[in-house]
Amino acid sequence: MTDLQDRVLDRKYRLVRMIGEGGMGSVWEAQHTMISRRVAVKVMHAETGDVQETLGRFFREAQSASAIGHPNIVEIFDVGVEDDGTAYMVMELLNGVSLENLMLDRGTLPPARVIEITLQILSALNAAHNKGIIHRDMKPDNVFISVDSRMREEFGRVIVDALHVSQFLGAERFRVPPGDGGFPAVDPECGDAERFE
Repeated sequence: MTDLQDRVLDRKYRLVRMIGEGGMGSVWEAQHTMISRRVAVKVMHAETGDVQETLGRFFREAQSASAIGHPNIVEIFDVGVEDDGTAYMVMELLNGVSLENLMLDRGTLPPARVIEITLQILSALNAAHNKGIIHRDMKPDNVFISVDSRMREEFGRVIVDALHVSQFLGAERFRVPPGDGGFPAVDPECGDAERFE
């Protein structure tokens, strides 16, 4: 991927430094050129498979995440596509660590802290489900523990990555993966249970 440092997207988001990279794109700390606000910008990799399909999914995820509107879901401010096809998503810039890195660094967390984190994650997922949206990749690396210097506590808000979300299609059948020991899978429309043989 070409070096994007100092590139300005939409004539207002200057990419300052890369802070992460994943399968679909890279995440940059950026600064709004007019109001100096610091934000995070996810830039989609140009070489990501079928461009139209990937772009569609990229923007659908942004719309779904924006529709949730919950303090434990990362806030999305803007999306766009540059003339050269570069797609980007502008989000709040978070200060802190992923839950995965926190667990690797600290090991076992105190039970009270685990409960606090879990309740915030469940609150975010509940808000998403109430809007008919599911998170397709729930894992510690997609949960962020913010650190707010204004707070007395060491850790503040728990934020679930807004990407990997999609509208729930009621007609789909949810099935437990094979090899599960024959647990029933339930059709959400009719409540029928089926067992895997």
